[in-house]
Amino acid sequence: MLKKVIPLILSIFILIVNTNPSLADTVLRGKYGDWNVFTNSADETMCFIASIPIKQLPTSKNWNPTFYLAKYGQNAIQPSINAGYKYRAGTQATIKILEYTLQLDTEGQGAWLGTQEAEKILIDAMKKGTSMVVKGESEFNTLTTDTYSLKGVTRSIQEMNKLCPTK
Repeated sequence: MLKKVIPLILSIFILIVNTNPSLADTVLRGKYGDWNVFTNSADETMCFIASIPIKQLPTSKNWNPTFYLAKYGQNAIQPSINAGYKYRAGTQATIKILEYTLQLDTEGQGAWLGTQEAEKILIDAMKKGTSMVVKGESEFNTLTTDTYSLKGVTRSIQEMNKLCPTK
């Protein structure tokens, strides 16, 4: 278990420091199933949950992706991915949960949905599903498939909403 948590926390720390060094002070607030809830100790209006894949293909490659649902103050929950590699320019990643397949815009190591409507569909599907499959293509044309467990995601979202309530 600790073997899975350490890369997750390290990945989150690296992403946060690279994105905004002032947000490097994150606090783990809880773990529910395969998801972790965090806040920023300096500004507790920034909350997010994160998870790492339970399965990755191809097994011959080494990358460390992390999936996030972030919430800043009263804003809506915003899903995003840090792939752990640079996406090939001009490509999109996909997320499949239940009967839904959603396209994500990519740039560098990041991927995100283009509309709030798609974000809502994804979050609703995450609450109902048991697993989520994210596919992407690296800058070296490697096709990747990351499978995330959704065990604990609903409880993690509830905790995130309690820590950073929407009015």
